[in-house]
Amino acid sequence: MLKQLQFFLLLGTLFIIFFIIVHWDDVRDGTFYLHVASSSPALPTNMSSGHWISEDSFLWKESSRSVRPNLTIITTHLKHDQGPNNLTKTFMQSFPTHLELRQAHRRQLIRGLCSANSSFNFPGKFKTFDQIPSKALDHLIVDDHHGVIYCFVPKVACTNWKRVMIVLSQSLKAPDGAPYLDPLDIPSALSHNATLHLTFNKFWKLFGHFSRPLMHHKLKNYTKFLFVRDPF
Repeated sequence: MLKQLQFFLLLGTLFIIFFIIVHWDDVRDGTFYLHVASSSPALPTNMSSGHWISEDSFLWKESSRSVRPNLTIITTHLKHDQGPNNLTKTFMQSFPTHLELRQAHRRQLIRGLCSANSSFNFPGKFKTFDQIPSKALDHLIVDDHHGVIYCFVPKVACTNWKRVMIVLSQSLKAPDGAPYLDPLDIPSALSHNATLHLTFNKFWKLFGHFSRPLMHHKLKNYTKFLFVRDPF
């Protein structure tokens, strides 16, 4: 009985030595657990509607399907080179959150409804930018210093956003002679004063026949934003 026990102990020792020799590189580097984790499913590289792309590119895709990443699969995978007890945080950050997806869907919905191919009809739907009446161009407020264009929609927080544009452009001074720094300090009536805002409609007097090329250049290169009512 004792000899059998010694035999099994010797056999087990030889097996452990052989196992260490075979996996010596992994044991030395402290990454042996990767062989265990390698049998898990491959990390997802695409979404339900195709390969994941940046939000800006996603907004221009003509797809009506919503994009929903499988976050359950993502959160159960282990982070490479950090052991089996650390969840993948870096990998999670490369995927859009639920709120980002919802915002992207809303923006895609707006683009879809405003496109020429939509079934929704409204005045000026098929007009190009060059065909937009000059009066309507007053809705595009430009801040050249920060490279921003704000298209205001009445009754959608436009008073406060006009205040913000006044602060950015420093076009109005406070009673102490210094430019306003807090948008809420600006009287609401003054925020709608057309003389305080540089709009596309004013380009005609300022730049003459160079107006259209300048508008196109700014639309292409500036950051543009607007706010619309829910449900659009």
